[in-house]
Amino acid sequence: MEDWEFRDRIDTAFAALREGDYVRALAIGDQLAAESPDCAAVRAIRAQALLGSEMPEESYHEACRAVELAPDDAHIRRILAFAAWRVERLVMAQEAFERAIELSRRAPAILSE
Repeated sequence: MEDWEFRDRIDTAFAALREGDYVRALAIGDQLAAESPDCAAVRAIRAQALLGSEMPEESYHEACRAVELAPDDAHIRRILAFAAWRVERLVMAQEAFERAIELSRRAPAILSE
């Protein structure tokens, strides 16, 4: 897959997430993961889609993988926080939220969550 095509599919997956079409986002995320399994953005897409699809345990594991790949990404830490909260890993959720706030330089959107 060409770089432009890969980026286009990522954009399409993000659009599906914004629209709440988690099944579509996950399907695209699966295709992208097969192409590039070590891409943090792809893992984040999958984690968010899994969380939206009421699969919090799978989302948690996917978010952990995304954090391994991009430990300084506030958005990925935020996804991990929500996934950890949903699977009742409350210490992990708190730590992930605190790190997301720190990485975002206390962005109001993350602070409000």
